[in-house]
Amino acid sequence: MVEEELMDGLQAALAELPNATVKNVSSDVPLSQRSRPDATVAINLGGQDIDIVIEVLRTAYPRDVREKIWQIRQYLDDVVISGPEPIAMLIANTISKGARTLLKKANVGYFDASGSLFLPAESMYILVDRPVKAKARKLRDAIFKGQRAQVLHFLFKEPDDWMSVKEVASLTRVSTATVSETLSELERREWVLTEGSGPTKLRKLSTKRELLDAWSQFIQTQKPPETERFYVPVSKTEEIMERLDRACREAQMTYAVSGEAAAQAYSPYLSHISRVTCRMSNGRNRTKVLEALEARPVSEGWNFGIYAAVRKTETIQTEDRCGLSLAPPLQVYLDLLQGGGRSKEMAQHLRETTLRD
Repeated sequence: MVEEELMDGLQAALAELPNATVKNVSSDVPLSQRSRPDATVAINLGGQDIDIVIEVLRTAYPRDVREKIWQIRQYLDDVVISGPEPIAMLIANTISKGARTLLKKANVGYFDASGSLFLPAESMYILVDRPVKAKARKLRDAIFKGQRAQVLHFLFKEPDDWMSVKEVASLTRVSTATVSETLSELERREWVLTEGSGPTKLRKLSTKRELLDAWSQFIQTQKPPETERFYVPVSKTEEIMERLDRACREAQMTYAVSGEAAAQAYSPYLSHISRVTCRMSNGRNRTKVLEALEARPVSEGWNFGIYAAVRKTETIQTEDRCGLSLAPPLQVYLDLLQGGGRSKEMAQHLRETTLRD
């Protein structure tokens, strides 16, 4: 079904090109000595008859693309060609940015479900760039949500350690199935290095930069988390955090300061911070913490906020700094990207000074 839908979409896209006529679409492609492509399309482009040799994927990342380029070139080397050299093309539901770059460098065309089209013909150079469809984007971005995101946070924190699926699952308390799926997806995106195979296969993060870039793009398309807003009758954010730490310890509540206050603790940037935001575990003792802070719910003029409650399957990640419990720098960075005011400036400063991608 995926192949049929993509082929129909490609045929329609080619038919819309100026001076182009689709003459034939075939999946019955002659077998060469070593390979057979998924389909061919015969078109007349600007008065010249050209064959397009096609390979199909569900999703395309650099590793997938390299293999498909090799397969197509093997086929073209084997078959007898009369007339203009065929155009090699890869079609997929989604094609990553890195994969598109590789295809262009290899002079291989591409088409995806969004309608993006690259056709490197001799008579004309065609490039149509369109946003990824919502459904495909949802599948692509699933890695940044829920327990998969917990795996990413862990790998980012321990970038130099070789880990097996079993080890990551044990340390993150995420199911082995979810860890395996997440690491396989990271491998496809070439964000991890691998060693060995099978159950003992080891992986470690190979690129923080690409992970951060992709995660940043995703997080900025999401609705900011809801925040409960309170006014605490103290003038300094340092005092709010000290009182918060004391109250949570007494109530045995897990908390993690994030946002501007945490960023300032990791890497000072502004001369004054007016608010403290945090994550806090659920439970009956939460009311005791708020009472100890003398926190009063307000809609304006707030200086203390609590992000929406985390899911039961998620854990609050913390790091101790100066006697306080802070969210890890990566979480702080992502939270700042969704904040207002000068939050994005602080996010960039934190990335440059602390995340060191």
